Amino acid sequence: MESLLKGGTIIGEQEGGANPLPPHWLLYKHAWLIFFKIERYYSTIQTFGTSFNDFRIMYNDTLVLDFNNPDNTIKDVYPQHYEQWKSLWYPIRDKYFKCIVNPMKSLQISRFELIYVLAQILWSATDITGLSEKANRVAEDISDQISNELHDHYVHERHLTNYASRLTKLNKIISATEVRMI
Repeated sequence: MESLLKGGTIIGEQEGGANPLPPHWLLYKHAWLIFFKIERYYSTIQTFGTSFNDFRIMYNDTLVLDFNNPDNTIKDVYPQHYEQWKSLWYPIRDKYFKCIVNPMKSLQISRFELIYVLAQILWSATDITGLSEKANRVAEDISDQISNELHDHYVHERHLTNYASRLTKLNKIISATEVRMI
């Protein structure tokens, strides 16, 4: 996916507006947290497998959180507030497992597909406030190019004749990140 680097150079050029941040910083701010979480989910699946009953997530390379362990506590949350915290946190946890982690497990996404998901998140820039029209056009072109590269990957490397369902599931993962539930 050479287009990512090429696009980063093009879109990173200053466009002379009143925007206090250059376009590449706006893209970074838009995507960094999503990238972190999606990569952690992917690494978790690579390490622990695809069981839907496993609620562990690798927070970093040395810390694993088991979201299904009732003994987990959060520092500085008083016991009387723990039930309130659970009532707020558990629905969020359940949504990201249902909409992102479990679909990634089910698909057993490849590294190439992971890059596709991350690239589409990065270059789906139409909702970023302050991004110029030129930057949006470049992002759209790169998004198209990334989609074409995924098609080539499926057809020529994986020899898939029908990948529509798989692509739909990948796009649902991308859509789930857009609602900022993760």
